[in-house]
Amino acid sequence: MVEIKPADAATMRFAIRAVIGQLLDYRQHQRWTGRQVILVGAKVTSKNDLSLPFVNGFGLAWPIGTGGNEIRWPDGAG
Repeated sequence: MVEIKPADAATMRFAIRAVIGQLLDYRQHQRWTGRQVILVGAKVTSKNDLSLPFVNGFGLAWPIGTGGNEIRWPDGAG
């Protein structure tokens, strides 16, 4: 499951926090058991912003080049 939030460097932490809440809600109400990833609109560069999804079990992705995304998973699980 992917949840998308447009974000830039100034709004990144807020966007990631908002998505985590939405994905946790999906887990509870839809009994979702598969992997979940947060897709934001810009590369995540802050170590704190990078670690927030991972320590909570979520993947994190952002656009690269034309038409692709870089996706990172907790503990490198891909």
